[in-house]
Formats: sequence, structure tokens, C-alpha cells
Amino acid sequence: MRFQVHAETLAKNIQDISNIVEKRQTSPILGYFLLHVHGGELIVTATDLEIEIMVKLQLESSEDGMVTVPAKKFSDICRSIPSQDIIRCSIKDNFVHITSGSSRFTLNTLPYDDFPRLDTDNFSNEYEISLLAFKDLLDRTHFAMAIQDVRTFLNGMLLEFGENTIRAVSTDAHRLALCEKPITKVNGDDKVQTILPRKAVQELLRILDSVEESVKIKFNENHFQVLLPNIQFISKLVDGHYPDYERVLPVGGKFKLLADREQLKQSLIRTAILASEKYKGVLLRLEPDVIHIIVNNTEHETAEVELPVDYQGDSFEVGFNISYLLDVVNSIKEDQVEFQFIDSASSCMMMEQGNSECRYVVMPMRV
Repeated sequence: MRFQVHAETLAKNIQDISNIVEKRQTSPILGYFLLHVHGGELIVTATDLEIEIMVKLQLESSEDGMVTVPAKKFSDICRSIPSQDIIRCSIKDNFVHITSGSSRFTLNTLPYDDFPRLDTDNFSNEYEISLLAFKDLLDRTHFAMAIQDVRTFLNGMLLEFGENTIRAVSTDAHRLALCEKPITKVNGDDKVQTILPRKAVQELLRILDSVEESVKIKFNENHFQVLLPNIQFISKLVDGHYPDYERVLPVGGKFKLLADREQLKQSLIRTAILASEKYKGVLLRLEPDVIHIIVNNTEHETAEVELPVDYQGDSFEVGFNISYLLDVVNSIKEDQVEFQFIDSASSCMMMEQGNSECRYVVMPMRV
């Protein structure tokens, strides 16, 4: 096996997959990349046994073959070589030889037959979606996933596929994020759910760029695959049943409030300065045309901001975790944030004004 390629091309593509290589591996082979040269293309694969990412790039010249290389060392070498230079790789005596200009490197290898692969066969469901829409879907909901919850399904994101829509839902049982986007079904059931692990969501957000292209999504009971023009992403799925999230969506909110998103964000940031690290409670006091955002901490310090809003309902107070409110505000893209309240003891619904594509539910807390 041998190939040559521009350093900039190789370094950029390897960067897309290096993140899943764990520093501490249960097996030495997990610290290696699999390099496969075939038909003028180089396919570089990385895996942690839960996620597998393959990146494909065109070569200037090559000879077919397969080898493994230490991932971190290979990545560091590629990044250290000037971007305009040519990298040449070849195999001799079970070592990978890398040359570029006056630089020479020799890396150890492990048997490529030992490199573990995830199953990519027999996907019963297949869909297509705009890349930008898919990334936006994940970006607007990922923050509400739980972290190390004993209920493992909460540590991931529910993806619910319908005939024409995909819905992403994440919750840590204190707040919930839900977003819908249009999708095209190629093959599959009319309504099917799958739970994507937290790390898989984070990796997808990192590798999905802003190029306006369509993305192919395939999955079965055990694996989830995303196909980009030069990247194949596959992840194991979370085994479990997601809770009935629709039961926690507030219905019939009789109090509605509209606030300028940027003004609300800055007001929350200012009052959060005095919020306790462990106790992040904020009191919202609603009055006609104004909302008071109040924080009291354990040292008897107080922060209060008055914010003009569009609100004509009854006066009442309700407490929330201020970090949860900021997460939602940061996920909203439009200028106006709409709040819907039932009463001071019920969950609050937040969304963009007049747009229910993305909805957020925040549980109240005693302040």
C-alpha cells in the first residue's frame, strides 16, 4: 500500500474523526486509525466500539492496500507538516513510512484484521434531510439531554420519524427541548422512534458543516448511520423506551408573554451574576407590561432587573433555574421569545413568537 496527498487535505479530514479516539482504550487497536486505499481513494476509519466514523478523500497517486497507524501520532504528524507540502505514505516490514520534504517518520502498526467494525448492513429505515436542517435540529435540542443519569435513555436524544417530519426530543426530567423539521422518507415505517447516545449527538454536531447538501439517515434496531458526501458516521443506539414526553407538554396556557430575545438574554445574564453555583433559582414576577427578574443568594445579596414586555395577564410569581432559561433563550433564533404559563405551579412553555416548530418546557422550582 502507498499513497500521496496534500498535507492540508489529509490533516483536515483526519481532524473530523480524531475526536472519538479515546485517550484510554480497553484495547490497543482502539488507539489506531484504519487506512484503506482502494481505487484512488483513501478511507480513514476511527472507532471507540460505540461510534465509527469513516472519512473518504481522493488521492493524487496510490497503490491499494490496508494498514493501521497510531491515531494521535499520525494526526500530530499530519498537522505539523506545512499545508502546501505533499505527504507520502508506504508500508515496509510492518511499519508505515511517512515522508514529506526533508521529514521522515516511521510508525508502528497492528494487524488490520483486528480493527473492530460496526455492522452497517440491513438498515430497514432510510430518510433524507437537508444538512442545515438536521444540524439545526440537533443544535436546538441537545442541551437538554441528561448527563450520567441512571435512566440511560435520558442521556441521549429521541429521534421520532414520521411520514414527512423528524422530531428531536431531549430531557433531563427538569426541562425538555423539542424540535421538528421536514424530512423525506425513502423507506421505513410511518412512525418510528430511536434513541441516539449523547456522544453521538455531540460528534454529529462537530462534523456537520454548513454546506447546503442533503444528508442520508439510515437505522435499524441497533445502529444509526448518517451519510455525507465524504463521511460515513455510524453509532450504536441506546437500548430502552423513551418516556411519553407529550404528557409533560403544557396545554392551554392562558397567560402569554412576549419579550425581546436579546434584552431578555442580557437581563438573565446580569441577574445570574449573583446566583449561587449550587442554587440557581430566579424569580419571575409578572405584571402588566413588565417582568421583574429577581435573584437572591444565600449571602442575602439581591439582583433585580425590570424588563418591559408584552403581557396583559394577572400578576403572579414563578421560580425557575436561571441556567435553564438561558439555554432556551440561546437556542431561539428569532427576535421575540414567547412564554406560555398556566399558573405559578405549572411548567412554562417557551418558543419563538408564533412558531411552534421548536418548543421548550421548563419545570418551575421553589425560590
